[in-house]
Amino acid sequence: MKRQRFGSTNEEVSSMVQGCLRIAPRDWGGDPNSDSVKSAFEGLDTALECGIDVFDHADIYGGGRCEELFGHWLAAHRNLREKIFIQTKCGVGPGVYDFSGRHIQSSVDASLKRLQIEQIDCILLHRPDVLMQVQEVGNAFDQLHAAGKVRYFGVSNHHAGLLELLRAGLSQPIVANQVELSLIHTGILDAGPDWNARDTQMPPDPTFSYCHQHHITIQAWSPVVGGLLTGRACPADNPRAEQVAVAWPVIQELAKEKEVSVEAVVIGWLLHHPAQIQPIFGTVNPDRIRASCQAADVSFSREQWYRLYVAGRGGRSMP
Repeated sequence: MKRQRFGSTNEEVSSMVQGCLRIAPRDWGGDPNSDSVKSAFEGLDTALECGIDVFDHADIYGGGRCEELFGHWLAAHRNLREKIFIQTKCGVGPGVYDFSGRHIQSSVDASLKRLQIEQIDCILLHRPDVLMQVQEVGNAFDQLHAAGKVRYFGVSNHHAGLLELLRAGLSQPIVANQVELSLIHTGILDAGPDWNARDTQMPPDPTFSYCHQHHITIQAWSPVVGGLLTGRACPADNPRAEQVAVAWPVIQELAKEKEVSVEAVVIGWLLHHPAQIQPIFGTVNPDRIRASCQAADVSFSREQWYRLYVAGRGGRSMP
């Protein structure tokens, strides 16, 4: 597993992230010895064996059950805490987005309790709060950092303008921005080559270049689009069906040529970018985790990378 610098910190972490959205079964009643928990533990163990040391959570995943289950996993693995990097997200409440200082601090306290840890490595603001008061966010971040409850701070699904607003008003640096990014969801990449093309009115979106410039790690959620890019059937009425239909044969061809899994091609395509994108995959299936981790050893020629890029755009050629 390759390693990379995390944002503007001196932290070295794995180039891929194990997402924890699906680790807690819906019917899990809190018993750490149940068969469903053992299955989840096997997936987490596999990620660790593959060299992944970053684990991504959110307080709303499974209504808190995912953090709670992960806490049981940590408790069963003595001396593991200092070897891994744990991040979680907050700011989404019932029917609202809430970046109030009170909500941020209470969310962190609740996550610490569920995870059974004393410090979160990175807390991310989950979805932009239209009513955000930057000073209030900054005060909450400062207090959490001073209390030793959180080491680093980041955001999720924030564009460059919001990042600039936050960075101008916070004393703590923003070190990560988690966004949807995949072979068929390339909007923040397309803004570069497409914005001045004759057949598009797309305004320039500086989010990707802004993060790259300011050493904000871009974390890509849903890199395989729920399996649509790795073989799961795509319904004809899915708005992405055309893109999947064009991309899938190219993915298969390159996987065969390179003698790797299709997961390795799709995730490796993201890893190839010089911005050091961190893909987050959510599967807890050990075989699929291993298949995904093959991406660390896949290389692409410039021609192969752009061939995938164009295929992911539904065959739409470059301007």
